[in-house]
Amino acid sequence: MPAPKEFHEYLTGKTLSPTLDDYAKSPATAFLEFAVAAKNAMEQARRHFPKGQGGQFATNSAQQSYQIISMAMLSVIMGHFETFQKFLFAGVFEYSQWLEDFHPDEFVSRLSKTSNTKIDVSRLIAWRGAPVSVGNILADSLPGWHDPGRVNEYFEALVEKRPFANDDVKRLRILWQMRHSVVHTA
Repeated sequence: MPAPKEFHEYLTGKTLSPTLDDYAKSPATAFLEFAVAAKNAMEQARRHFPKGQGGQFATNSAQQSYQIISMAMLSVIMGHFETFQKFLFAGVFEYSQWLEDFHPDEFVSRLSKTSNTKIDVSRLIAWRGAPVSVGNILADSLPGWHDPGRVNEYFEALVEKRPFANDDVKRLRILWQMRHSVVHTA
């Protein structure tokens, strides 16, 4: 049996999750691949915990362990969802040059009503050495990707379409609040 790794070694090295390049090529495919892998990982973990009658966890320890893993998974999934949104926006922005009815001045005017958009040099520095599009730099400079209402405003400014219906906005706000509660207050 191989020697156990140091804690950080499980978090570094080759990643099996979608990369930023994967998100740049196809944001929806990258997010879906991760979501399916996360669901499969949770299912595999669930199968290994002791269960009693009716398929419920047999012990409080098993229930607690699964809940801890679920909280961590929610945080990671929502992180990937944020990346999906940003890269989708960036990609649509990049392709806007081929939209006949896209007018850059109108886009900038609509966007300025939703956000005081400025390119932060410290955020720009994070992209050094990476082949990155102007759309990615713009998306990374926009605040509020955890607010589905604001994400709707960004897309509406860009292509006059809202990706999230009102019910979706409500559900996403709950998921973001749960993610914030887990990440910031455990």
